[in-house]
Amino acid sequence: MSWDIFIQQLPAAISSVRDIPDDFEPDPLGTRAEVIARIRSHRREFAPDADGFALVETEHGSIEIDIGAADHVQSVMLSARGGSDVVPVVSAIVGAFGGRALDPSSETGLFDETAAARSFATWKGYRDTALAEPAPKPRPWWRRLLGG
Repeated sequence: MSWDIFIQQLPAAISSVRDIPDDFEPDPLGTRAEVIARIRSHRREFAPDADGFALVETEHGSIEIDIGAADHVQSVMLSARGGSDVVPVVSAIVGAFGGRALDPSSETGLFDETAAARSFATWKGYRDTALAEPAPKPRPWWRRLLGG
């Protein structure tokens, strides 16, 4: 499970994913070299493989970054796991592309740097609940009655 952020070109005048026109076609974010340079401006160790995938680690977490293999990058996928120290790294990478991204854990569906910690906490709460041990089944009433 991961906190997923999708960086792509978005219409400027939207305040929610509901505002994105049905016929909207995003422009590429840039060439592969340009996208790599933008990410490296915040995380020098970013070195994608031929498929465009790389792992960036923080002290308490990690972020999988996928830019794809194409020469012109349409989107960047960030999949963060672990502790909250991933939040400023994600914010910096999103900021390198103008601060516009999709965040399914946010109230609007859009990434908001000022609410990123809350979005991460929402995802983490969901993750913790999903991974929690189920409560033990209660004993049948007749066993409780008989003391067993």
